[in-house]
Amino acid sequence: MFFKANDRFPRPDETINRASEMGAVFNASTREELVNYWLTISADSVAAGMEFLAAAALTPRFLADELAREREVVIGEYDQQESSPFFRFDQAMGQRLWSTQFSRKNTIGDRDVIRATTPAKMRAIKDLYYLPNNSLLIVAGDVDPVAVFRLAERIFGG
Repeated sequence: MFFKANDRFPRPDETINRASEMGAVFNASTREELVNYWLTISADSVAAGMEFLAAAALTPRFLADELAREREVVIGEYDQQESSPFFRFDQAMGQRLWSTQFSRKNTIGDRDVIRATTPAKMRAIKDLYYLPNNSLLIVAGDVDPVAVFRLAERIFGG
């Protein structure tokens, strides 16, 4: 949902179009207690790439129609994992190991929670977890570190 509409690119297709203009390859993944968003671009597009990531991370819109479509994608991923013979074993083991903290270790989530997600709940999650002291920006490749630090301060601010 963070690579969908945001304040800089208010229509979903604008986000995808901007990524295409930069020649970007991007995606996200979720692991235990970690969400990872990545963007691969050429060195001459670092500033544009950082602005793209800042818009995605700081000002997502979580539009209801986009959320409805994405919910079905996530349910499809859930169904795929649930079809594994190890799914129920892994779920049961995780609940026993982590008890009240299991939701922090369960990367696919819970079907009922996925179905009940709303834009307001997505904003609450963003406001709770997507904070500067809970985030990390890594820039690697053929870049000038001093220039990248200056860009990060300018683009991401405090």
